[in-house]
Amino acid sequence: MRYLIIPIAILLAATAAGADQDGGRAGGFLDLGGSASEIALGGDLCAVADETGALLRHPAGLSGLSERRAALTHALLEEDRSRNVLAYVHPVGRFHLGAGWLHASTDGIQSRGTAGELLGEFDDAESAFILGAATRVRSDARLDLDAGAAIRYLRHTLQDNTGTGAGLDLGVSARLRNVPRLRDLVIAASLQNLGADIGWDTATDRTDPVPTTLRAGVAARLAPMDLLLTAALSHAEDLDTRLHLGIEAPIQDLALRLGLDDGDVCAGFGLPVQAGRYRFQLGYGYRGDEISDAPLHVFSIAFLH
Repeated sequence: MRYLIIPIAILLAATAAGADQDGGRAGGFLDLGGSASEIALGGDLCAVADETGALLRHPAGLSGLSERRAALTHALLEEDRSRNVLAYVHPVGRFHLGAGWLHASTDGIQSRGTAGELLGEFDDAESAFILGAATRVRSDARLDLDAGAAIRYLRHTLQDNTGTGAGLDLGVSARLRNVPRLRDLVIAASLQNLGADIGWDTATDRTDPVPTTLRAGVAARLAPMDLLLTAALSHAEDLDTRLHLGIEAPIQDLALRLGLDDGDVCAGFGLPVQAGRYRFQLGYGYRGDEISDAPLHVFSIAFLH
């Protein structure tokens, strides 16, 4: 009986943990945007580089970060769920190296027998450990071209069972110079979860494939008003394509953000803080929660040095 209940529990818990986007599939917890700025600008900043988004979405974006950066992101979730992200980026010569950890969990999931009787409770936890690197492969008066790659190790624990796997991410990013009326124009694309699946230590050696995801995006900063406009498409294998749109408007030091994540309204802000020789970036992001009536609140802090 236990061998029957465990695979069923794996399916149910995957739905609970990954339902923020396209739940019910392996690696679904990776879909929700990483940083507060990414959440506020529509959930996918494929063409905008920050330390968290570069590691989770497009490794080529690491080359756009010219200093050491460490960031922490925490999401406030209902239904006994939690989500945290740590990211660090360090330039070394021609290369920009990054490391990150993403953790999502759901506590107190009820376990029931075939007759519906309550057997107890268990927790569901998923983690991704990511190492990435990027470099500039071309730079001239018209174009900066970056390429990057990241390896992610996935771990999913459920009751007494553990599933593990690994996958590869590849990305390219082009920054175009001297575009009329634009201060900046970036076009980027990434291919994620290549070769990734989750292998479980169950009696049946169950394996869940992680769908390959293609992302493509563009970001433009308008010269007169310094407005940032972002647009991205994300397509996971065998799932619908999602559209992500965002706009960021500066008001003195405050950056106000508004976005659409496949039709869902998102919003937030960013604020730089100076403390002596140390600099920080504070961020907040808001969007609806697909499995709870309460909205999703995401807070980020990045340390720049």
